Amino acid sequence: MLYAPISSVLASAASAAHAAAAEGLTLASAAAQQAADAGAAAAQLAAPTAGDNLFFPEQGSTIAKEIDDVFYFILWVSIISFVGCIGAGVWFMWRYRARAGHREEVTAAHDTRLEITWTVIPTLLVAVMFYVGFEGFMNLREAPGDAYTINVTARQWAWDFSYPNGAKDTDLHVPAGRPVKLLMSSEDVLHSLYIPSFRVKQDVVPGRYTSLWFEAFLPEQKDREQGLYLFCTEYCGTDHWNMNRRVYVYPQAEFEAKIQKLADFLNDPAIAPAEKGRRIYARACASCHLTTDGTKIGPGFEIVSKAIKDGSSVAFADGSSLVPDENYLRESILVPGAKVRQGYPNQMNSFQGQLSDAEINFLITFIKSISDPSQGAGQ
Repeated sequence: MLYAPISSVLASAASAAHAAAAEGLTLASAAAQQAADAGAAAAQLAAPTAGDNLFFPEQGSTIAKEIDDVFYFILWVSIISFVGCIGAGVWFMWRYRARAGHREEVTAAHDTRLEITWTVIPTLLVAVMFYVGFEGFMNLREAPGDAYTINVTARQWAWDFSYPNGAKDTDLHVPAGRPVKLLMSSEDVLHSLYIPSFRVKQDVVPGRYTSLWFEAFLPEQKDREQGLYLFCTEYCGTDHWNMNRRVYVYPQAEFEAKIQKLADFLNDPAIAPAEKGRRIYARACASCHLTTDGTKIGPGFEIVSKAIKDGSSVAFADGSSLVPDENYLRESILVPGAKVRQGYPNQMNSFQGQLSDAEINFLITFIKSISDPSQGAGQ
């Protein structure tokens, strides 16, 4: 009588063990599948294995390989054509050179087959080059409908990148594995935005919008930390050489956190007002103004900072002068032509509509703090 309940219990235990084992295998299989899916997703975001790119940087976007393939096709056709033509010319010069005991050869006046050959083959090669080039060009012109749009403003000699959540920076931050569209305009002269790793380049024109798009791979750790190069490739004046920034590529979650942090820094109580102003200076003013008394394009900020602290005056191009204060600084930011400093041309662009009142106030605090650090110490 005791064996029946015991055998029943053992059977129930065995059944439960089998069920647990099956559930464990199911969970393990699901976890393995999730890991595999995550690995596949990471592989899709990662840049292709480094290959022979000659003098090019690594391919950092989905379009880069296509552009490189077109380039190498044209390059090798050109090399083979050049070597063939020059080689044949050198051989003919040697083969039919004038020398004792040899008479000149009779030259054919016409060869239809030869003329058809050297007409049809180059025509076909050029037609292929045109087709693949034009197809790639059209692909680059039309961004996908779900592309993440970043507004780009170019000015002498700086880039300003604005994001949908209100964040702004002088460096470009983009997510990996997602189409990104840059909608670009210029405040002054013709510029051209070029990101070598992505193989994209587009002129930035005053008075109109131009655009380009790309889908970035996640670069190697070194390039993620240091950033990829971004250049202006259209000569735009004195500091054209220095109009270069960095492109940082992140996984989607890190990108969203970074952009949110950029958007929130003005409201962060842990950041001192002068430091907030310094960041705005780096984005909006550093391309033309130093924080010392030296001259870059415009006058150094230390001069006006000392004048505010000491109560001394600054001279203007029209012969007038005044003791600068916060109102003067605000006017110089929004209406720079109203009072032009003596010895400098009237060439500064207005920041009307580009800087908020809060940003202007923090920038003024930073300028004052250059000579008087106590000005920007507290909130």
